[in-house]
This record gives sequence, structure tokens and C-alpha cells, in this order.
Amino acid sequence: MGSDIGNWFDVYEGNSLLHVVALKPRRNYIDSSSNTVFQMQRELQWFQEVEDIVNPFYKTKTNKDGKIPWEVFVEEHHELAQNEKNWIISIATSSSVVASLIATVAFAGAITVPGGNNSEGLPNFNGGIIFNVFMYSDSLAFAAALTTVLTFITVFTSQFTSMDFMNELPRRVLIGLTSLAISVMLLMIAFGSSMFLVFGSKSSSLAPIILIGVLPILLYMLLQHGSLVRMIKSAYQTLHGINH
Repeated sequence: MGSDIGNWFDVYEGNSLLHVVALKPRRNYIDSSSNTVFQMQRELQWFQEVEDIVNPFYKTKTNKDGKIPWEVFVEEHHELAQNEKNWIISIATSSSVVASLIATVAFAGAITVPGGNNSEGLPNFNGGIIFNVFMYSDSLAFAAALTTVLTFITVFTSQFTSMDFMNELPRRVLIGLTSLAISVMLLMIAFGSSMFLVFGSKSSSLAPIILIGVLPILLYMLLQHGSLVRMIKSAYQTLHGINH
């Protein structure tokens, strides 16, 4: 049965099964899956699934228009690829701006540490547990923010070929967004620990100040969590698991 399908050929149009699969995006099938984010990746997976079962002869056979299946695929999916390119660039741009701000704040926090410095130039709270929490979280937030910026720079410099949508672009977007989320959480920890150092654990105003400071960040994480999880599922689930 698999052999018969792989040898299917339309004698009138000159299209093999692979030509038919490449003709146009499976929009209805894609839209039926709420977990599908990287649509171009799913189309490439579907094309490769069929490519594995067709007779190798048909992979390079031209149709009546003189086009091999891959040429048809690239042409028919041009609009989808362009839309997804614009979407990825939009995410990369906005995320890079946020990550740059986080890196700036984290860098400033490392230079002007809470409590100031003593006569020897060392931080007054140096060696304390809370101070170490601040320094580690601030340093890691800076590193994660830089990771986001550098990752999305590779997105901006990508050629956005059709095959880039298969693995490279989804992977870079996920790395960038994940590192951004991590940097936000670490900056929240650094903020809380710095407030603890400045006001002290017995200050009655400490809890409200920390709560007000972290509330916007918690809201961001709450809103971003669902989208990030959905992207991860879309990027790494197999074609057979698309509707699971």
C-alpha cells in the first residue's frame, strides 16, 4: 500500500504525490491545532514525511511547468514564510529592547551595590548571605539578558531560507524567549534582596515595597508563560502528535 502511494502520479498535470503536498499550505489542518505556533516548520515536517515514502525518482522529477517538488513548495509557501518571518522579527525586536533594559539595570546594580562601599572600596554588606543572593542573581540576570540579545542578533542576521524555519529559527526564538524569562525572574530576585539589604528584615515597609516592585514582573511572567509553553510544544512535538 505504501509503495502504491509513493508511486502515485498525475499524468495530466505531471504532478507526483510530492508535488501535490507542496502545492499549498494546509491552512485548515494547521489552524485546527491550537498548539501550532511555528506553522512553516509544520509544513516542512509534512513535506519531509511524504518525501520519505515516495519513489526517489519523483523527488527530482519536474511537472508540466518544469518544477521539481521542492521548487513548488518554496513558491507556494512564500507568503506563509514571509508572514512568519515578520512575526519572528517582531518578537526578536521587542524582546531585544526589554533584554537590553534588563542588562542595563543589572549592570548598574553591580556597580552601585546596595549599602554602598567602605573606605577600602568593598561593599558594606560583602560576605552576607542576602548580599550573595543579590550579587549572584544580578550577575546571572545580566548574563541571561545578554544571551537574549545575542541570540536574537543571530535571528536578525539569518537569511530566512525555507529550511531555516525547520529547526534553526524556532530554536533561536525559544532560546531567546527562555533566557529573557529567566533574566526577568533573576532581576526580580535581585530587586527583592536589595530591598532586604537596604531596609532590613524588620522594616514594616519592606513587604509592600517588594510586592509593588515585583507585581509587574509577576504579571509579565503569568502572561508570557502560556505562550512560551505553547511555542515549546509546537516546536518539539512530532508531526504525528500535532493534535495531541
